Amino acid sequence: MNCVRFVEALGVPQDGAAGVFLLLKDTLELLEQSENVQDILPILFRLRLASQQGYAPALTACVSCGKKDFDHAGFLVSEGTIVCPDCVSGRGNIVEISGKSLDVLRQVQEVSPLHWHFLTSDSSEETGEVLLPAERRECARAVDGFVQYHLGLTWDRGRFRRM
Repeated sequence: MNCVRFVEALGVPQDGAAGVFLLLKDTLELLEQSENVQDILPILFRLRLASQQGYAPALTACVSCGKKDFDHAGFLVSEGTIVCPDCVSGRGNIVEISGKSLDVLRQVQEVSPLHWHFLTSDSSEETGEVLLPAERRECARAVDGFVQYHLGLTWDRGRFRRM
């Protein structure tokens, strides 16, 4: 229901309705196919929908130096970009994010929820296939901050409200 409420709050234009329908359908299919889906699904859905509607953060390279490969980064909420550890100093509202969490956010932007295996894996956490609690928190802080800043929406007491 959280995902549907986000769609309603965002106000998708008619020309984007088909894509939103497919995204919702795939999300429901993921929920039906999997016994245990991590609770971060609605938050990642927000990133996917925002990206699909033209509000995609740039997560491929450091906005300052262009570096693409690092173990952790800073997500600049107001810019919707990332900075590598070498360029993070002196920046504003930053969410620290691990390389794995950054990979998850990139995957969410690129593929259908049906391929978000990190949410449903039955394998142990040691294999690195599922998101650990700390990684879920990093992703949640980055996505929620981005949605609040750029879309003006926040989840509050069971509904989305404009900021």
